[in-house]
Amino acid sequence: MTKRIATCVFIFALNLAGQSFEVASVKPSQSRGKASVDTSPGGLTIDGSLSYIVRWAYGLKGGQLSAPAWAGTERYHIAAKSPGPGSVQDLKGMLQTLLAERFKLAFHRETKELSVYALVVAKGGPNLKESDREGESTTKTDPKRPGSGGTQTRTSMAQFADLLDGCCGLPVVDLTGLKGRYDFTLDISSYMVRDQVLDTPGVVSEALQKQLGLNIVERKILIEMMVVDHAEKIPIEN
Repeated sequence: MTKRIATCVFIFALNLAGQSFEVASVKPSQSRGKASVDTSPGGLTIDGSLSYIVRWAYGLKGGQLSAPAWAGTERYHIAAKSPGPGSVQDLKGMLQTLLAERFKLAFHRETKELSVYALVVAKGGPNLKESDREGESTTKTDPKRPGSGGTQTRTSMAQFADLLDGCCGLPVVDLTGLKGRYDFTLDISSYMVRDQVLDTPGVVSEALQKQLGLNIVERKILIEMMVVDHAEKIPIEN
C-alpha cells in the first residue's frame, strides 16, 4: 500500500510540469534587506527586485539578464502555493508562468561575450566527497559570520558556481566537468579581518585550491542572455 501511494505522489509531481500556481499573491515589498527565496514541496515565497525574481525563475546569473533599470530597484513579495508537491524546478516553471501573467513579461535571447570566473578543477584533482544522501541541495552557513563560507550537502558544481556567483565581482560559471553531487565545506573565516574579506577573488581562489581542489580563473566566454522587451511595473492584481 505504501509503495502504491508513493508511486501516485511521484506521478502527480511529474504532472505539475507546465502548470500554474493554485494560489499566488504578488505585492510591492517594503523590505530593504537581502533578497530571499524559500521553497517547500508545495509552495514558494520570494522577495526581491523583479530582476532577482526573473533570474531565479530562469536560473540566470547576474550578467545574463538585461532589463530596465527600475527592475533592479522595484521590489516585490510573491507568496504562492502549487497544486501539489513538486520540485524546485517545478516551482520555477510555475513562477515563469506567473511572471508572464502578472507582469506581462516578454523577452528574447541573444549571445554575448562576457568576462566571468570559471570554476575549474585545480592541479592535483578535486578533493570532494560524492554525496550518498537523497533530496535537494542544502547550504548551512554561520549567521554570526556571513560570507565566511558554508557546508554544502548534495550540491552539484553548477549549484556551487551559482552560490559563488558575484562574490568576486563577476559571474561564476561551472567548467569543472564534474557531474556528481557532493558534500563539502568551504571555510574562509581564517581570512577575515573584522568580518571583512580583503582581496576576495584571491582568498576564494586560495581556499578553493587548499580545501576542495578547485579554483576560479578569469575568462571571457560566450553566454546566452535574456533581454527583457517588456514588463509591467505594476503587476496585475491578485
